[in-house]
Amino acid sequence: MKRHGFLLLIALALAGCASQFVYNNVDWLIHWYLDDYIDLNTEQKKRFDGKMQLWLNWHKNTELARYQTQLTELKKAVNEAILTPELWLHHSQQAREHWFRFRDTLSPDLLELAMELNNEQVETLFSALAQQMQERQQKRAGQSREALNRNRAKELTARIKPWTGKLNREQKQRIRDYSRQYQPSFHVLSQYRRSWQARARELLLNRDSRDFKTLFLKLLTAPESFKSPELIQVSAANRQLRAQLMSDLHASLTAKQKKRLNRKLDDLIADLAELQEE
Repeated sequence: MKRHGFLLLIALALAGCASQFVYNNVDWLIHWYLDDYIDLNTEQKKRFDGKMQLWLNWHKNTELARYQTQLTELKKAVNEAILTPELWLHHSQQAREHWFRFRDTLSPDLLELAMELNNEQVETLFSALAQQMQERQQKRAGQSREALNRNRAKELTARIKPWTGKLNREQKQRIRDYSRQYQPSFHVLSQYRRSWQARARELLLNRDSRDFKTLFLKLLTAPESFKSPELIQVSAANRQLRAQLMSDLHASLTAKQKKRLNRKLDDLIADLAELQEE
């Protein structure tokens, strides 16, 4: 099951997926992703398209410059002798704040659009979300902790290699060590998602109630309130562990790897600058 399309806007700039073609066609891509979850009628599509154009204009005129600034700062950091875990956490938090700002800006419009859904559309949406979660669980079912660690290391290596090129034996070992220390979060994260989705479904099926707008907007802008203390603790520990890994990998980069990383960052920064001028 594909990820929710709205996240693509952030991923474009901060997850290494930026290309002018993708960004300029993001409205089509969002429709493609959205079709996995809900079938809008003609009038709903028209309203959604109007809102989406406002979102894209805001994102282009306000957010791309923020991403460009952060990536420029990150490039400076990776060319220092030491990139500390604390500095990496700082950049990670900045990326999270980009998402929070994006979420909070869109939430009032999403509230308006949600009010136009009928009960059949609501049930279709949450049925698709439930199926997505079930597929995730089935994918993990029967896998040993060792197998999950290997898969995590493989996935992380695949995300890093486009930035650095081929990793050496020492770097691969660091990633394997990280994967073994990683605190499993799948079950507590799944519980968080189920709790949030159950509350969202309940509210949407009672969207004529007097308090719906206030409660649903809070649900959209403060989903963290559904996180358990265990999930908060595990997530914080894993962020710290990941920051240490990135610091260690940075210290191990060869001249060739650092050159490739700089070139990738330069290309991404240039793409962001050009997109703002279009």
